[in-house]
Amino acid sequence: MERTYRLFLSSPSDVADERGIAGRVVQKLNAELDGTLIDIILWEDHFYTANSTFQDQIDKPSDCDVVVCIFWKRLGSELPEAYMREDGTIPTGSEFEFEDALHHATESSPKTPDVLVYRKTAPVTFQEENLVFEKAQRDSFLTFWE
Repeated sequence: MERTYRLFLSSPSDVADERGIAGRVVQKLNAELDGTLIDIILWEDHFYTANSTFQDQIDKPSDCDVVVCIFWKRLGSELPEAYMREDGTIPTGSEFEFEDALHHATESSPKTPDVLVYRKTAPVTFQEENLVFEKAQRDSFLTFWE
């Protein structure tokens, strides 16, 4: 009997290359594993309507078996106010996905999904024309990472 594992890949746009690598690794594993399939959930593999928010239309990380988060120098775009946290702050999509998965993993039985968080360690560069914005994104990421 074949077993399918659902893997949610969460990451902002600055690690697009790493998203591609992760997708290729999953394809290779699926070709080599016998009786096991990894179904990778990537937002870019689907189409979305304009009558609802993007986050409302993608699979929830907490509904998956494994959540992989990849970060480098930014957290991504803020979600709409409907996603406001109890403390009044509004998370980015990547923060929401991480928090949704982690909350479910610590509060559910069984403790799923497994949440794996990776940080790209390449030197950080900024575009001069976007310096203020990119620096603010980096500062927010570093606060989140701590």
